[in-house]
Amino acid sequence: LGEMVFPTAGPKPALIVFDLDYTLWPFDCDDYYGSKLYERNQKVFDETHSPITPFPQTEAVLKRISEEPGVKLAVASMTSSPKVGHKLLQLYGWDKYFDYLEIYPLNKTHHFTSLTKRSKIPFEQMLFFDDMKYNIHEVGGLGVHAIHVKSSGVDLNLLRHGLQSYAVKCAA
Repeated sequence: LGEMVFPTAGPKPALIVFDLDYTLWPFDCDDYYGSKLYERNQKVFDETHSPITPFPQTEAVLKRISEEPGVKLAVASMTSSPKVGHKLLQLYGWDKYFDYLEIYPLNKTHHFTSLTKRSKIPFEQMLFFDDMKYNIHEVGGLGVHAIHVKSSGVDLNLLRHGLQSYAVKCAA
């Protein structure tokens, strides 16, 4: 995992934003609405003691971004179970990576308008990862560089691809 992810030269986003469901993890927060979630030995379980596992490289992706100077991290999730989203970020130990959390059942335009107000970072300096093409289109319309996440979730290759295409877009 030591290979280059961020380009050595050229522009990089000031804020990288992730959706939660089917982006950082392979399920929907709503699946665990009302379930008592807990962590044991660095694994997360639901109340039936079944493990709740994120995509394999999510932690590596978040950690790598958090180590990059001048780049902030955010979540934009329109889940109708925001408490579950917050709880899972905490249980996975990922809350420490994020500067901004927008987790509530309103559309992505609302999330990004709030992010730009709170962070003072313009849309054009944001990179966004989401599994839903509709959200990619909607947020892309604001000027955010948006990347579609396939069913295998985020990984370092997709992060690298997103950063490269962001740099190309900025240079255009």
